[in-house]
Amino acid sequence: MNKLLTFLALTFALNVSAQSVPTLAEIPLTMSASQSGPLTHAIYLEVETRQADSLVKQLSNYSGITAQQLNKNTVAVALAHQPRFIGAMQRKYAQPSFVIDTDEPATRTFIEGFTKTRTDTDELEAITAYVSEYINEPTYIHGFNLASTVATQRAGDCTEFATLTTALARGLGMPARLTIGTVITAYAESADAFGHAWTEVWYKGKWQIIDAALYGAEGQQFYYLPTGILDNEGPGFAMSLMMASSLFPNRLENVQNLQ
Repeated sequence: MNKLLTFLALTFALNVSAQSVPTLAEIPLTMSASQSGPLTHAIYLEVETRQADSLVKQLSNYSGITAQQLNKNTVAVALAHQPRFIGAMQRKYAQPSFVIDTDEPATRTFIEGFTKTRTDTDELEAITAYVSEYINEPTYIHGFNLASTVATQRAGDCTEFATLTTALARGLGMPARLTIGTVITAYAESADAFGHAWTEVWYKGKWQIIDAALYGAEGQQFYYLPTGILDNEGPGFAMSLMMASSLFPNRLENVQNLQ
């Protein structure tokens, strides 16, 4: 039942933030009593989860993240705001799939629109900006749409932004993965956290995060805590989503700058 509820929270997004920042369900976050001022480049937090050992294993695949299990349900995490997946580039991350359907006419037209209009010399930023502008109806009523559906409807939440970003990167010849996890948004004196989806792109010999859903947000800093990827992009992708979301934190506590 817990996994089912988590899956429903993942696929039926809630309007819990500004309309310009389409994220998933909010995750309770508590700042450390000793923390004052804004969070900096690297932070410390304690993650409450039902699968602490599995979360530690998942996070070990990233540089910029150090995770240690404190007890049965708690993981201590040191987190840079831009962790990097250190796994190999697999061939499937460059190919069309049922979800990332770059071979469908609507998706191809969307990709061609980028190649015709792009003038920015920073290719990753250009991709992010294009998707951010292309989805002109941020909404929280969708489940999880295929790339071609998003390209047609131009609407959705963070999962749709991530799906279309992943499709665009692959269409341009860059391997890409759709990643599920938690984003911590830091403000001047506070922070909050939400379930989120973003894209990891293999670019210039390394994996890099790009996030069209949060592109252009000012006065904020984002920390990405990846709990899984959409590993199965076939017709049975719902099970892969459920597995990725099963490591979502129950809450984040003692958040503070890394000493």
